Amino acid sequence: MKRILSIALLLAGLNGSWVNMVAAQPVKSFELMAPRELAGGETIELQITTGPLPPSARIVVTTAQGEALGAIVPYALPGQDKGSTATIAVPQAALVDRRLRVQLQVVEQGKPPRAPDTDEVRRVNLVLSPKP
Repeated sequence: MKRILSIALLLAGLNGSWVNMVAAQPVKSFELMAPRELAGGETIELQITTGPLPPSARIVVTTAQGEALGAIVPYALPGQDKGSTATIAVPQAALVDRRLRVQLQVVEQGKPPRAPDTDEVRRVNLVLSPKP
């Protein structure tokens, strides 16, 4: 009985450490402001311009509260330092007083997540667009 209890306590302690490690992963944060209030029939999108990323890498985008907004997988020909521009739809509920706080993180296979550097994420904007 003591052995089972010891194993359970050990697993609970490891689980707590894992949760803390996930919460402490490095991210790059942005606070953006919409250019104006949304008019009828408009949506808001997050526009991200990237530079080159390592193969199999993607940029994961979440709100400051941890809600996933999407992921970007930039495509470029090998040997070129061109990136791409991607847009991600932003739910209106994610805006507070026309402001959006987002966190970006680079996720690569076999490596721990990390914050993107200035060449990997070159620009982040909010843009208004008409509803499709």
